[in-house]
Amino acid sequence: MLQQLGQLPMGWLLIALITVFGSAAFFLGRIRAERLLETTTGRMHSRPNYHGYYVAMCTVVPVVLIAVAYAIFAEDLTRSQLTRELPSSFDRLSAPELQSYLESVRRAAGTAASAGADRVFQAITNRYLELRGFVNAATLVLLGALAAAGIFWSQSRLKPDFRARALVENGMELVLFLCAGVAIATTAGIVVSLLYESLLFFQKVSAWDFLTGTRWNAQTNAEFGALPLFFGTFMIALIAMLVAAPIGLFSAIFLSEYASPKARGWIKPVLEILAGIPTVVYGFFALLVVAPGVRQLAIWINELIIQLGLASEPVLAA
Repeated sequence: MLQQLGQLPMGWLLIALITVFGSAAFFLGRIRAERLLETTTGRMHSRPNYHGYYVAMCTVVPVVLIAVAYAIFAEDLTRSQLTRELPSSFDRLSAPELQSYLESVRRAAGTAASAGADRVFQAITNRYLELRGFVNAATLVLLGALAAAGIFWSQSRLKPDFRARALVENGMELVLFLCAGVAIATTAGIVVSLLYESLLFFQKVSAWDFLTGTRWNAQTNAEFGALPLFFGTFMIALIAMLVAAPIGLFSAIFLSEYASPKARGWIKPVLEILAGIPTVVYGFFALLVVAPGVRQLAIWINELIIQLGLASEPVLAA
């Protein structure tokens, strides 16, 4: 039983549970508020939707915290307990070797890779699954208990004069503040990391040679001339501007002069979202999705040319 629990896709399961708990809490809180609205003689301070949001917030926040804690500590807890139970013959392994062995156990867990392995490896893999299943089961039970407690506690506070709207708005402000803090901390961390690595680099390589060098061969000859990198960056930027500038200009003219208010209301937010995505994400998407498609298209065109008798060998090979 524990081994089956250890094979659960906990990431998707946690997302599904958070969605279900949040939706159920919202509707229960809204129904509770609507009943209060029917029985009370005066006006309620907040609309029923805000009561639903409040109940959902009190339910989802502790569940999300437990899910984050699971994502951070579950694997470490499992490996720590498994390390204590390993046979004494593993004491001679160094820390990197032991971590490499445990990583191979994690990869083999729940797959056919452990079936053909030696008995010791298979037994350790099964024990890993049992420990991970125990952690998964404890997490699921704790999530259910916290969700139920959050729903019952928050619903008990709902009254006609309860200031649900103010609490929900304060909660949203706190979430936005935390998001801004994470963005600022991430940017500061990137800057500090770059400065630190740059100082270490320029302790070994002259800054003048780096800025004026014309060859970049860091793997074999330790040549660190940055001019080819600068030239490549400017060339790519120029090509990107030649493609993006007309599209952006014509899009702006269309939105400001020709698009209807309804179309502008949909297109403008979409363009702003697309503009906010880092270019490295687009590059990664192109590498994984577009490049294989272009390759398959080129292969199909070559095969079509050969079948039509227009060439005796692939164009790319020629």
